[in-house]
Amino acid sequence: MNPDLQRRNNTRYVVEVDELSPEMLMNLKKNSRIIHIFSLIDNIIAIETDNIEGIKELKGVSRVRESGKAKLMLTEALNTIGIPDVHDRGFYGDGVWVGVVDSGIDMSDPLVSGSMVLERDFTDEGMYDPIGHGTIMARILKGVAPNISFINAKVVDRSGEADEIDIMRSIEWCVNSDVDVINISLGISRTCDGSCPLCELVNVAAESAITVAAAGNNGPDEGSISCPANSESCIAVGSMGRDGAVSNYSSRGAPGHLKPDIVAPGCIKYGDFKLEGTSIATPFVSASAALLLSMGDYDRRQVVATIFGTADDKGFPRWVQGHGLIRADKAVEAMLCD
Repeated sequence: MNPDLQRRNNTRYVVEVDELSPEMLMNLKKNSRIIHIFSLIDNIIAIETDNIEGIKELKGVSRVRESGKAKLMLTEALNTIGIPDVHDRGFYGDGVWVGVVDSGIDMSDPLVSGSMVLERDFTDEGMYDPIGHGTIMARILKGVAPNISFINAKVVDRSGEADEIDIMRSIEWCVNSDVDVINISLGISRTCDGSCPLCELVNVAAESAITVAAAGNNGPDEGSISCPANSESCIAVGSMGRDGAVSNYSSRGAPGHLKPDIVAPGCIKYGDFKLEGTSIATPFVSASAALLLSMGDYDRRQVVATIFGTADDKGFPRWVQGHGLIRADKAVEAMLCD
């Protein structure tokens, strides 16, 4: 065979040999293209070939394994809720403004640059992201809805905390800035029936914008939903693990307090960092709402109802999973069939 065949025509393999001799290398070259000879482990060679049976028959080849394919957890999460199908239909979130109430957004990040409409610092630290959390949320939002625009409300300071008053001020500012969706990937852990001032403010904000908040990471205890996810009109988002079950840490409501409202993938990986939590799950829902809003002149109540009505029931109690796992593809299909 021609060892210079393009990689797309061949399959990659990891080959283990008894001895990495000149003869072995010559025989491998006759039947494959050698990609790499590993230096940290002995007698392991990476090759490309369309004649793997010939490689297996070579004297001295002890083991052959096809090269596996690792998937980014973000890509896996996008597939889980049907985002590629939504993009295939031509919906990317165009014209939708999303308020990000978080630690700020690093607009030098190439994945989110060029998307800023307005920004305001409520911490008096300056407009930078001191802990990277807000920038990660923005990345997820753009991964789901690439053409959205951001309203950047920085409320989390370099200590990793956000003052409740600053959260309230930022939500009010987002509403007054005419956002379509507000993403709140943070929360205050306390016992609340949805009547605290923060939750009341979010109820009012939800009359103007779809408001989405993290349920919290205090599960599996009952009654562990954070504020403002406790607010009646907010979409409270719990976390679903890669195993298809509601994450153990995902905050629960109670039989008499039916929160969260929905669950979304709560685990992604960027580089060497694995990130988990209801904060991660929240932007999947916010951006899915943005995709539906970008489809046409739809009322926000219709969008929310469609998201709830098309969720996949995973078999858990309503106060654990809400309506189930969000499925953006099914929601788009339902909107188109209306």
